[in-house]
Amino acid sequence: MNETIYLNGVSTPSAIPDSYFHLANNRDALAASRYVIVQVIDHPMVQLLVVPAVELLRFYVGVSSRFLTGTLSGRLDKYVDWNRSKMEKTWPVLQVKTRLNRAEAFVLGRAVASSAAWEALFSVRQHLASVHANNQLRSMEQQAPLVIHAGFPFNDDTTLTVYGKRTCLYRLNCQKEWAIFAMAVAECKPPLEMSNLILESDEPWAVEAMTGGAPRGVRPPHFNPLLLDDEEDLLVDDVPADGRLPRLAVLQHGSPFSGFKQLTFHQRRPEAPLRANEPDGHIDVPVSTLTMNEGQQTEEAKGNLGVSDFLNHTEDVGRNLERFLDVLEYLQRRTSSRGWVIETRIRDESIRSGQHWITFFPDPIGSRTRWHWIDEANAGRRRRQLICAEIKLGQDGPFFYLMEMELGPTEPKRQCTLLVYTPDFQWMDDEVQDELLQLTVLRRRWPDIENKWKKDDEYWRAQDLFSKIKVDRVQHPNSKSKRRRKLLGR
Repeated sequence: MNETIYLNGVSTPSAIPDSYFHLANNRDALAASRYVIVQVIDHPMVQLLVVPAVELLRFYVGVSSRFLTGTLSGRLDKYVDWNRSKMEKTWPVLQVKTRLNRAEAFVLGRAVASSAAWEALFSVRQHLASVHANNQLRSMEQQAPLVIHAGFPFNDDTTLTVYGKRTCLYRLNCQKEWAIFAMAVAECKPPLEMSNLILESDEPWAVEAMTGGAPRGVRPPHFNPLLLDDEEDLLVDDVPADGRLPRLAVLQHGSPFSGFKQLTFHQRRPEAPLRANEPDGHIDVPVSTLTMNEGQQTEEAKGNLGVSDFLNHTEDVGRNLERFLDVLEYLQRRTSSRGWVIETRIRDESIRSGQHWITFFPDPIGSRTRWHWIDEANAGRRRRQLICAEIKLGQDGPFFYLMEMELGPTEPKRQCTLLVYTPDFQWMDDEVQDELLQLTVLRRRWPDIENKWKKDDEYWRAQDLFSKIKVDRVQHPNSKSKRRRKLLGR
């Protein structure tokens, strides 16, 4: 269930009282957990919202795996120098020690600009440290559990979009207290404390050489990761990362703050000119393994590219996909009298556009192709979007599917809508859909049973897939092709 919740009094969250029933069957497990309960404004069914503290931490701080680790361990000073970070009028200035993605800088910048955000960021570690210190003076029976305490990093009212369900929080005789139990927070709309953020660093920009000709590199040297075999997928292994290499960012799609895209980032660095006789600073390092571990300057770590999970805040829907959504709306109106039901399928990661869902092509780390990326001038790089419309002709079927992919800014507009159905027009399971998308990434276009494949295993994967589904191409109305399709008559 997707709920938009209006919150009041979020600056004073409280734990669920012991008199309230626990929100699960395992009472012992919940005794070691922490929830935050806040008042809901103008909801017809409930007056309370219950959010697990760990979900608050994940949503507001956990923009990357290293940030979660740094928050829990109290090591955020690895990324920013708090003593040199400050406010310049209304602009926060972060003195950064290492490269940050924009989501990470946003979390730290809010901590500089807002006392509530600062408290929410550091209180998690402070609570764990306090409980641990007190436990050293107590017997085993008296020791308190090490649990996460987290709160909202702002003081004002706000609007939340959450995924969860209505549940009975309190029951006494005939009296019941209902609440929304938020399993995941999807979006938050508080007023932002800043519209600009300065990232200040001691690492210099590279500029023109002073004398003797053009510069030959940048200072300090940049070690560029070079994937050895661009035809093979690389697996993530449990080995140390090469400390010379910038980490690879694995993007996850979402939009936690509605005002994030209006935030302007500024870079401030000193200039340090190169001398013409300095050696070339670009050094290619062959990569043989991907790893989630931290970087090291050891022989064992050489050639292992570090990978980090980051949150990408781009949720714009591709222009050609918006047109396809209009087509779905039109198709629904035309076929409603026939009893057709049109829904869009959800994968593990999706964004919502009205009543429909936009999903993404799979992103196997180290894939041999970069086709599944879309580069946008203002939003950076993100994964290619698609829509899978599931069309049911009656209460129990039959089923068929229409799939539309996003096209890149420079790609020719010749891609077709894909018509997909099983031989008996039954429901298509998620594994079959995912395999279709995997093969699409490999082909850089919708696959077909007549395609030729470079590898035998890809050929047999395609043969297996097309034994389970049938596909056909529906030309776009503006296509120059003379082939004609009458979808509603098929």
